[in-house]
Formats: sequence, structure tokens, C-alpha cells
Amino acid sequence: TFLALSPIESCTSIGIVNCLKATINKVGLDLCNLDGIGTDNASAMVGINNGVYQLLKKEIPGLILIRCVCHSIQLAVSAAAKIAFPRNLEFLISETYNWFSNSPKRLGDYKSLYNTINDGLDPKKIIKSCDTRWLSVSPAVRRIDNQWLELKTHFGIARLSERCYKAELLHEMYNDDTNKAYIMFLIPILDQVERLNFSFESNQPDPTILLDDITMVIKSLVNRICLPAKNIDPFEGNIETALDPKPYLGHKFENKLKEMRQNNFHPE
Repeated sequence: TFLALSPIESCTSIGIVNCLKATINKVGLDLCNLDGIGTDNASAMVGINNGVYQLLKKEIPGLILIRCVCHSIQLAVSAAAKIAFPRNLEFLISETYNWFSNSPKRLGDYKSLYNTINDGLDPKKIIKSCDTRWLSVSPAVRRIDNQWLELKTHFGIARLSERCYKAELLHEMYNDDTNKAYIMFLIPILDQVERLNFSFESNQPDPTILLDDITMVIKSLVNRICLPAKNIDPFEGNIETALDPKPYLGHKFENKLKEMRQNNFHPE
């Protein structure tokens, strides 16, 4: 049941705890009866030294912390992308949207080009991405992948007609097969994790099904990169001992790699 909406005087962990205590006391509840708290993963809430949870736990030793699973999945995907992907991918996604966002003329030029290439069909709108939150940019990544040829052609024309450095830079990026390969690699993984995220966002989830869903996704991701014969348990074993030196990373991605090798692209 919704209890209260209370103003916070200080947006620190101490300020949040003081506000929580004051609200609980105001309605006549006992803080010691608090079993657990559910929160996102902000440092003010879950910081190991002075987060809200740690401050409350000093008074309630058995307090349980339930982190937001959706937020945790988002952080995991973003952290992996930060380690593994070149920063120019984020630039490609965000600046493709920005290029069209406030220019009806550019949108019109692109629509005409798309109609010509696709026998009169209209393009789907390029979607805005949300900073570096990779789960949030999943729809934008798919949309760009589906219109890669048309976007590459458009920026090739725009760099000459507008004499714009950004258009030239974007054209070079769309001309780079490495970027296309990264996008092809990303899409099936983002789709899979996005579906998991939607499961946890549902209004009436079944906890047992959610456990199966998250377990299946983890095992599926591990199976992509590990040797099948090893039959490793990702929750118990060390997956680094079972890595496949030549993993199969999806039909579209593997076909792209084959095409790149035929064009004398560097094997690594």
C-alpha cells in the first residue's frame, strides 16, 4: 500500500534515512519491524559504507536488500559495453538521431533517397538513444542496422552537398565494416537481454518463471563462447577454462565476418 510522499531536505543517504524514519514514526509504525527494502543501485542507496541500506542495517541487523533486477541488468550490459566496445559506436547511434532530429529538410532528403532505393517504401524513424544505457538503445541499434545502406548513402551525399564534417565522419563510420559487424553482434544479445528485462517489468510476474528466465539467459550467453563438450556450469565452474577459440556468434555476424575476410580484412 502506498504510504506517503515525503519531501527530502538533503539528497544524501543520511537525509533519506532521516526522512524515512520521520515518516514511519508519523504513522505510528515501528522501524524495527522493517524486513527489507527494495531499491535501485544508486550509491546513495546501496553504497557499502554509508548507503541507506548500510545505515538502516546498523539498527536492523537482519534487514534484507532487494536490488532492482532491471537496473542491475542495465548496469551489467552497460559495463560490458564500456569494456568491450569502441566508443565510436555510441557516437554513431546518438549522432545519427541528432542529424535528423531538428531538420525537416534532412528528413525529407533521406525519405526521398529511401523511397528510391526501396521502391516507394517509407523509412522508419531513427530512434533516440539514452546516453550509454545499452538496453535503452537496443531499438535504435536495430533501426540503424535495418537502414544501414540507406544511411551510408545519405551521409555520402550530405558530406558533399552540405560540406559538413559530421556528415563526413558518419559516412566514414557507415563505410567501416567493423562497425557493421559490431552492430550485427550486438543485436541478438541485446534482444535476448531486453526480453528478460521486460519479464521483470511485468505487472504480475511469477517469481519461479523469472528465475528460470534469468538462468536461461546467463546459460545461453555462456554457451555462445564456451566449448559444448565442456558442459560447464556458469554458476559453479570457471568459464575461462572452457572458452571456445572459434565461437559461433550468430548467422548474420558470421556471414559478415566471412565477407570481410574475403575482402582481405585483417583476421583479428
